[in-house]
Amino acid sequence: MSRLFFLVVLSIVTVFAAIDDIPIKYLNEKQLAHISKLALQELNDRRLDYHTLVSPLRGIALKGRQNEYRVDLVVAPCEKDYNCEKDQLENATVMGIVYKKVYHPEEFLHVELVSGDGDNLQ
Repeated sequence: MSRLFFLVVLSIVTVFAAIDDIPIKYLNEKQLAHISKLALQELNDRRLDYHTLVSPLRGIALKGRQNEYRVDLVVAPCEKDYNCEKDQLENATVMGIVYKKVYHPEEFLHVELVSGDGDNLQ
């Protein structure tokens, strides 16, 4: 029984280690969902910097780091000048996720639109 448990844990660790080596643009939906979940967890832990993101999706982004990629979460609502107070962000909805390389932020890799109404940040 313990040998089976060890093999299951080892396979799970191997899968997540392999995800780190795959470029974002080649990730499937399940792998993107995993990275997005980690980004949202970091967001909920409030370990992120608030900044304004100018992108095709427009909105406020909450910047965090996920391995070698920078993860920008585009959220709404925001004012016309795309500046939000912290209390507005606490009830915001994630509208999309932008992935950029940390060392080459000009290389725009991927925009993942959140399906449905998105996830509440609280």
